[in-house]
Amino acid sequence: MTEVQENIIKLLPGKTLVVEPINGKCLLIDTSSVAFLDIQMDENNDHIQSVCLEGKYTIKLEDKFHVRIGKVISLYEIMYLVVSKDKRSVLMFSSTPNKTTTFLLPLLDKSKLDLRFDTYFVNAFIDKEGKCLSLKYRFTGTEQYKEFEKTLISNPMFVSHEDCDTYHVMYTFRIPKQFENDISNFMEGKYSLFSKTLRQRIMKFYGGEDSVAIMQIIRQDEGLKQKLEEYLNISLPIGAELASKPILKHEIYNINN
Repeated sequence: MTEVQENIIKLLPGKTLVVEPINGKCLLIDTSSVAFLDIQMDENNDHIQSVCLEGKYTIKLEDKFHVRIGKVISLYEIMYLVVSKDKRSVLMFSSTPNKTTTFLLPLLDKSKLDLRFDTYFVNAFIDKEGKCLSLKYRFTGTEQYKEFEKTLISNPMFVSHEDCDTYHVMYTFRIPKQFENDISNFMEGKYSLFSKTLRQRIMKFYGGEDSVAIMQIIRQDEGLKQKLEEYLNISLPIGAELASKPILKHEIYNINN
């Protein structure tokens, strides 16, 4: 397992690549100066397993990168890799959105900017009782982060916050009672039964293509159904949900895990 310290990859004496933090869950390597990349796919040819740079340095899933972000050194453990079509950059993700983030984060009625969705935010989690949402953020130690933390804590729905590890902080918010049925339907994977209010907040929060893609699931879009049937080589029954039921171990936060 490869571990990188302080944002630098050494290919040759005098030739280095910089690992740049993009946000709380993604790192970027500019590979425009690399002579060639070897990409290893999984057995289904769906996901990248590893990327080798000039035959000298390999990045693979579960590798650990210690990089400076803000005022601290933070650890990113790689779980997903993306290479640009022109092979001039590699994106490395330490997490991808779970279903709680996709479907329930918008119920807090805050914008992406309000929640620093594209900067510090990592993922959202629900508690076992379905009463609270916990938002995971990557700590940076900067004054900007500290000011942002104050806005989270001042939210009327704020319950508590705690360090979930050395690099992340979890902030917990009460879910308004009006969404009790939505939470029950979410737990059962019945996204098509979401309330009008939650649907509106999802569209407002994501906007653009992201909103369209999510609403296709919620509205049981016929075009999406056909694509899924072709991909899975099955015939889905009338009224079938177009996304799988949440796997709760990926959705429920437990500080003791």
